Amino acid sequence: MAEIEALLPYLRRNRAEIASAERLLAAAGDGSDEELALAVTDALTFAGGELAEELRSEETFLLPQLAALDVAASDEVEIIAFDHLRLRVLHLELENEPHDRSRATAFATHLLAHSQWEEQELFPVWRERLVRLTAGSGPAPDPAAAPAPRTGDDDRPHLTLIEGGG
Repeated sequence: MAEIEALLPYLRRNRAEIASAERLLAAAGDGSDEELALAVTDALTFAGGELAEELRSEETFLLPQLAALDVAASDEVEIIAFDHLRLRVLHLELENEPHDRSRATAFATHLLAHSQWEEQELFPVWRERLVRLTAGSGPAPDPAAAPAPRTGDDDRPHLTLIEGGG
């Protein structure tokens, strides 16, 4: 199956997000206070670094390009914007109350749901739309066939089709 080169880094980072969320959920659920503290420290470091960069990259590069190609539907962009805002708020709440298991659980649960939705629902639909668009079979499919919603600059890479992969 064809993969879209520009989506590959996002898929890899989503897997890191899922792993981070699962570790935090486990520690918040039945871990000792020390395990929770370590998992929260790791999650806050991840959220303030890799995750923050991921969200900015999606918002400033990926989404505008996909929207310009009519690949990302406006409702999908709105869901992502809301999810990103919610993740930022939950990150700040966890940062302010790092020993609160419910805050850790809320952040981890939302990060996990968002990352899985992107990986399992959204990215496959975008890939299909891009493949059809790139293959010249007409415009991208109707955005109404979107994934189920859940509870550039010249030096930037361009969306290109490569063969192989997932």
